[in-house]
Amino acid sequence: MLKMHSDLGRHTKFAEGVEGAITGSSTVRFTHMLYADDLCLTANRPDQLQTMLDRLDRYARRKGLTINTAKSEVVHFNSHGLNVPAFSVGGAPLVSKDSFKYLGMVFYRTYLLNICLDLSRLAVTELGNLRESII
Repeated sequence: MLKMHSDLGRHTKFAEGVEGAITGSSTVRFTHMLYADDLCLTANRPDQLQTMLDRLDRYARRKGLTINTAKSEVVHFNSHGLNVPAFSVGGAPLVSKDSFKYLGMVFYRTYLLNICLDLSRLAVTELGNLRESII
């Protein structure tokens, strides 16, 4: 997860040309999840994820921001943890983890990505419901 400037939602060029991660449907792929200042990048191919990280780093620098690599993590979904590629931002290596928390939900590397996507949709729906009940 990467904490970023809220203006990022209008500037998703970091994902141009990237296929995105496969979900439960062969026709649905996604490259990122963005809610407020929380960003999660997703890709099936390591080179495409590193491309997005490099583009995001350049974008942040142009805006005078720095990606906090101490709070940025990589989770290799549906992997066995052997020979997984390393990723970096601005030359700083990112730590590989078995899980990460996004919008209060924990995603484990053993999950299939379509399950994670379904959980994300449910969380966003519930946040919307909560917001409506407060307003």
